[in-house]
Amino acid sequence: MKKIISLVLILCMTALALIACGPSAVDYQLGIGMAVTANNAKLKYSATVAAVVVDANGKIVDCRIDAIDLTATIENGAVVASSDFKSKAEQGDAYGMLSDYGSKLAEWDDQAKYFENAVKGKTLSEVQGLKTGDAALAAGCTIDVTDFVKAVANAMNSAHKIAFATASDITVGVSINGSTADKKGNASYETAASAVVLADGKVVAALVDCADGTITVENGEGTALTYAGSKLEQGDNYNMVAYGGASAEWYVQAKTYAATAVGKTAADISSLATEGVAGCTIGVDAYKAAIVEAVQYAR
Repeated sequence: MKKIISLVLILCMTALALIACGPSAVDYQLGIGMAVTANNAKLKYSATVAAVVVDANGKIVDCRIDAIDLTATIENGAVVASSDFKSKAEQGDAYGMLSDYGSKLAEWDDQAKYFENAVKGKTLSEVQGLKTGDAALAAGCTIDVTDFVKAVANAMNSAHKIAFATASDITVGVSINGSTADKKGNASYETAASAVVLADGKVVAALVDCADGTITVENGEGTALTYAGSKLEQGDNYNMVAYGGASAEWYVQAKTYAATAVGKTAADISSLATEGVAGCTIGVDAYKAAIVEAVQYAR
């Protein structure tokens, strides 16, 4: 009888210990990646962003994708400044893939979601092997995935991924906004993008990036795209310190600002500061808006 009681006590103590400890935290990394293409003749600039969470084995745990098309217009010989653009995910059914583009499968955002699910569990090399029209995508994603693949691969390859750990389920958000402007007679395109991860209702990781480019305009027509990579991709080569006299390069300041979102809930994320953040002197209004939107769209 004493042995039975002792065994029961041991089992109870073990169970209590397990309950007290709870599940172990899992190590992850969050990356953000971007891809840019352009139709120079139409002054159309397209940017795709991917938020990717990978595990310790380098496999995708979760992925979110969005994209935006920025088309510049010229009036009186100058490019019109405009921020009146919505991302493809924001547009939803209004994007018109079924009604305007002749697709018989699904709207853009639904096809993007199918791609997001298709890359879960994949390594970098497996993602890079995906092509438009692959059998693995045919059931739910028939749109061109070239930029999807490039953006996801850039996120996984990024030197600026950030580590986080949680024992809870995660949700991932992504966003991208953009504007056009005149730059010495040429068409300038600016974007702001964010990738976030939430657990237990709070942000546990956040990044921002932007993919800015210029299309040369000659005699009122676009001729060539200049794009050096996203600002995170450029890293030290962005030369903010050397040419702008900044205290730190853009990527350092951007990561410092994005870190201010960590610990905040979706309800209080809009309270992010836009000035006075130690270690960050760059303009952050657009990045705040991107973070807020990414949190709101996290799923």
